[in-house]
Order: sequence, then C-alpha cells, then structure tokens
Amino acid sequence: MKLEAAIAADYSNIAGMVVRKDGETNDKIAYAFSDATIIAAQSMYAEKFIAPAGSGSWSKQGLLVKAGSDFDYLLEIVNETAAVHTGLTVYDTLPRIGDPNLFGASGRGSEFPVRLRGAITPPEGYTVYYTTSDAVYTHSMEEMVSADIWAATVSDYVSVTAFKLVAGEGTELAGNSRFQVRIPVCAPKTFDEDSMALLRAKVDQDQASGTVSWLQAVNAFGFRTVQTPTVKGSNTVWARVCFAGFCVKKVNGATQAALPGAFLLLSAAALPDLRKRRSRKRCGSIPVQPTTPPAQKRRRRFSAKCRVCLYLLAKFSCICYTFYWKNVQEARHGSVSYH
Repeated sequence: MKLEAAIAADYSNIAGMVVRKDGETNDKIAYAFSDATIIAAQSMYAEKFIAPAGSGSWSKQGLLVKAGSDFDYLLEIVNETAAVHTGLTVYDTLPRIGDPNLFGASGRGSEFPVRLRGAITPPEGYTVYYTTSDAVYTHSMEEMVSADIWAATVSDYVSVTAFKLVAGEGTELAGNSRFQVRIPVCAPKTFDEDSMALLRAKVDQDQASGTVSWLQAVNAFGFRTVQTPTVKGSNTVWARVCFAGFCVKKVNGATQAALPGAFLLLSAAALPDLRKRRSRKRCGSIPVQPTTPPAQKRRRRFSAKCRVCLYLLAKFSCICYTFYWKNVQEARHGSVSYH
C-alpha cells in the first residue's frame, strides 16, 4: 500500500508506520501513549513590590524616582499550602551604600540611602518594631532579628535603619492565604559625597557619549515562622534616580582633535522649582542658577582635551542650556533641552 493510500484509508495508523524509500508501509514499530496530571508543588514564599506613593501600580523589578520623591514598598508573603503557620516574623533593612543581603554574604549594590517617611501600619494581630542601629548592615537577619536593638516607637523615622513585624500570640497565617504590609519610604533630596563618587565613577566610564546615568537603591526582605524557622528571602527591587549627562568639547572640525582655548558659556532658563546646584565634572564646578531676563551668565576657561560633563537632577522636567564654543577662527552654538 502506498503512503497516500494509507493516509486516505486510515489516518490513525500513520503513527505506527515505517515508511521505506520505496513507499511501502508494511513494516510496523511499537508505540504507546498515556495521559498524566501534573500538580505543582505548593510552598510558602515572599515577594516584594515597589510603586509611587499611594499608587497601586506595583512592580516586582524597579521604579524610576526623583530626588526627594516619595514611594512605597509592598511586602507580601504567600502561603500556598494548607498548613497553618504561626509566629511569623518579617525583617527588612533599608537600603544604603554597602548594605549586605539578608544573609550577610554579599552586597546588594545600593548607591544611596532610602528612609522611612512615617510610621508603618501593621496588619491586625502584628506589631512593628524599629531600630536605628547600624549593626543591621554588618550582620545577618538570623543574628539581628532577636537582638536587643528594637523599639515599638521612634522619635525620628528618618533615622530608622531596619524594621520587623512580629505576629502576636494567637495570630496565624492560615493555609492558602497571604500577608501584606505597605512601607512608606522616600529618596534623599540631596546625595552625599559617597553617592556622588559612585556617580562620577560611572561618568568616567562614559565620557564620550554623555548618556543618562543613575544611582540606585536595592532592597529585599526576609521572613520565618515557627513551622519554617529557616530564613527565606524575597526578590529584590530597585529604585533609581536618573541623571542627564551632557559632554562638550572643542575639536578641530576636520580631524576631531581637541583644541585649546575653549570657553563655555552656560545659561539656564528660569523655572519655579530650580535651585542652585553645582554640576559635577572632572575639572571643577560651574554654578547653575535660576535666571530671569537679562540672563545671568558665567564663563570659565578650560584647557585642551578638557571635557565638561554636566549632570542635572532628573527632578527638573525641562531645562534648556545653550553652549558657545569660541576661538579666533570660529564660533559655534547649540541648545539642549532635557525632558
């Protein structure tokens, strides 16, 4: 029987046929099949989310924030099992430069601090405790969660370095349920020299293009229960403050070689919320000030091969600058708007 005839006669037999080069299908092979139901393993796990303050647009990856802006963390523990858990303890250290992970084994990569902006409202049956101790940044959760460093109240939430939530007597995390708590935090309005040193290191790696760079704060939390005393950790989330970079240099139009004797004339458009800030660069600083007509202008001379790198906080939604390169042979100008 030819293959074409076999298909027309009985399609169900094709799976068991061997088709030879001559088209014959008399030879057979053994085969079998069966159905199976796969049941995913049930577990208890933690997830961390981040969103703008008061928003429900949660992300498990990260959030772009502005200097001084408010945002929230959401801590969630999911119990997919039917078992009841008691004695739930949730532990979180707030980000800062050099902060370790929950187990104290490695750094999280934070480049600026994140602080509480107010009290945490715990779920019913739970109590929140705070600490201002720096020891949380040099020890693991296992070491610190029972240490004598915790208080139910603090006078200044900005000074808090870590917090924990503890289930009260008789409080249970039922089977097939979840625990959630929202954490109000904020980014710093200004960045200290340690943070800016990290930013300048990124600038040095990308002097030519002047692309956008950023500083980030990375966070995760851990938990344990009486039934599962081993510490378990959540995913990490990041908060990033972006900086817009502009790189300017005077070059020969034909050879692109750097030329000496460059002048930079910088003028800034007036904005209601523009504050005096200093740009960051390798050759010093130029004050950037709000201006009203006639524009206030500052001029500075730079040596050959000097690249001027201006970094502006992303909180300024629209700032216009005009650059002038001047020498005896030519004058160029242009404008850049940052949105």
